Amino acid sequence: MLQSTLDHPALVRPLTTELEVERSYHETYLHTKGSVMVIMIRELVSEFQFHSGMRRYLRKNAYRSVSRHELWESMPAYADHGADREQLSTVMERWLMNEGIPEVSIVQQLNYGFQPKLPKWHDLGNAAEQHEVRQPKRESIPKAS
Repeated sequence: MLQSTLDHPALVRPLTTELEVERSYHETYLHTKGSVMVIMIRELVSEFQFHSGMRRYLRKNAYRSVSRHELWESMPAYADHGADREQLSTVMERWLMNEGIPEVSIVQQLNYGFQPKLPKWHDLGNAAEQHEVRQPKRESIPKAS
């Protein structure tokens, strides 16, 4: 069952009561957004740099309690694969602090290549209601005579 964005707040936010902690846990949402975030980091810094950073992070922080800041320190400082050269931590913090999952659209401009339109926050809850899903048209292939 899909939930609304209000039921799926940002991954990082202050929680003050035990009830808030219990209400904030939605397994499917956490795993979905978490996996999207990991894939995004890998794509922003390159697969090689991502694996190097993860090895560095795991070696340095084995058997310790950590926060997300230790992960940013282990990764390359800049996200080189985006439209602009930005600090990786700055890019990722925006995604952690906002509700839902960001949706990035790529627009092809014939004279200038591809241009990203950044980011529109995608509401997991009513995606089918908000966005029309279009199937590509299949052209009929004429039969050989």
